[in-house]
Amino acid sequence: MSVSSTTEIERKYDVQASDVMPDLAQVPGVTTTVAHEHHLDATYYDTASFALSRHRITLRRRVGGADAGWHLKLPATEGARTEVAHPLGDDDESVPEDLLGLVRAVVRLEPLAPVVRLTTTRHETDLVGYEDVVLAKVADDLVTAQRLDRPVPLAQWREWEVELVDGEPGVFVDVAQVLADAGATPADHASKLARALGDDAPSPTQWPSTQKLRGRATAKEAMQAHLGQHVRALIDQDRRVRVDADDSVHKMRVAARRLRSALKTFEPLLQPEGLAEIEADLRWIGAELGVARDAEVLRDHFAALLAQEPPEAIRGPVVEKIAQRQQETYDRGRRDSVEQMDGERYLTLLDRLERLVLEPDITALATERASVVLPRLIARDLRLVTRTHRAAQRATDPVEHDLALHAVRKKAKRLRYAAESAVPVLGARAAKLAARATAVQESLGDHQDSVVARQRLLELAEAAHEAGEDTFTYGRLHAAEERRGADVEREFEASWARLPTTKIGPWLAKR
Repeated sequence: MSVSSTTEIERKYDVQASDVMPDLAQVPGVTTTVAHEHHLDATYYDTASFALSRHRITLRRRVGGADAGWHLKLPATEGARTEVAHPLGDDDESVPEDLLGLVRAVVRLEPLAPVVRLTTTRHETDLVGYEDVVLAKVADDLVTAQRLDRPVPLAQWREWEVELVDGEPGVFVDVAQVLADAGATPADHASKLARALGDDAPSPTQWPSTQKLRGRATAKEAMQAHLGQHVRALIDQDRRVRVDADDSVHKMRVAARRLRSALKTFEPLLQPEGLAEIEADLRWIGAELGVARDAEVLRDHFAALLAQEPPEAIRGPVVEKIAQRQQETYDRGRRDSVEQMDGERYLTLLDRLERLVLEPDITALATERASVVLPRLIARDLRLVTRTHRAAQRATDPVEHDLALHAVRKKAKRLRYAAESAVPVLGARAAKLAARATAVQESLGDHQDSVVARQRLLELAEAAHEAGEDTFTYGRLHAAEERRGADVEREFEASWARLPTTKIGPWLAKR
């Protein structure tokens, strides 16, 4: 991608046309100031529904100044944003694909179009400290705003802006005091774009939060908070997968799995129409991501196994071949996933998930107290994993046994997620149940990883044999995986014994 990113930390201030910029050399720590003047011309893009603005994202193409180009500003932490820059390109260039991909999960199938043009005369002052370090920049902006999406009279205002460069955050406090003495007040708008949109500026999407759940919360509120948490995670990780950020494929796949599991648990609270399609689409995107994720896990696991082998036990180009094969599979799987993430099926799924969180079509059960309903839902998931475990105990064929344990793992994961969703309402007992279900799930996860690793090692050994290479090392690794599978199965039985066998409702109610 032909982009670069930085973290932007800035503060904006409202001022009157008659206010005079103070002498900034009086700011503590400033040894000198350097003045610049810029003429900036920026065109801002959004969808007809202002999808970017609702997610606190801005996208502009700006001419003039030291950083002319395309700028995508993404929320990072409180008071900070990540700015992604792209070269300017031709005057008639549409939004660059690199930047469009980073907001695809937000704009989805809506086209981006110019909505506002801002022309700014900027008088900028560098605040320079000891050893010529630029601590911050203070801009005195005279802004003229023109709406491009509909006819509205031009608007004009003046504002001051402070951007941290290489100074400590405390610089903001010192500069703020000097500016306040000159008549400045903290801006009541988040950005120039928001001020230009005026009453048309949309309120940020208000996602339900687990932090707002109280003892009298309804089952609907608990469900919305849990689903909202993981829909947001899915959208956030979408952006990271597209730039191949560390662990992003794993985290996005987990978000999809958690959502699918939650829909199963909360099914009694939702009207059935459309749920099957959402679950199917979540399963589909999880499987798409699974190709890259499985390759990633095996790549790292095989590297660790090989590092434990004595040098004389590694025959032939085993290390290189395994690393190359798994990396190629990962790269191909991630590219295929991103291609699917640009498609209508996935983007429509995001629309459906957002509506499910913000405007769920509920049953009467969802209006009851969460503290009463959630133990019932958890009890149902506990019964399900228990029945699946009994079926696994009856499986005698090795292949069927492995498949049955994999089924137990999936049901244990569902129980874990259900218990975790109840922690904000039920507290420590739900957390304890989640921890015990996690131990079951993780031991069986290691078992399934071992099953997959053995199959992959057989494939690699066969390819090595056909190429006339030594297959001795593959055999050693396969034997190690067999031992690993047996060990983690014993760990599973120990963790299984710690799951509660009493009625789950009274167990969860204990303090």
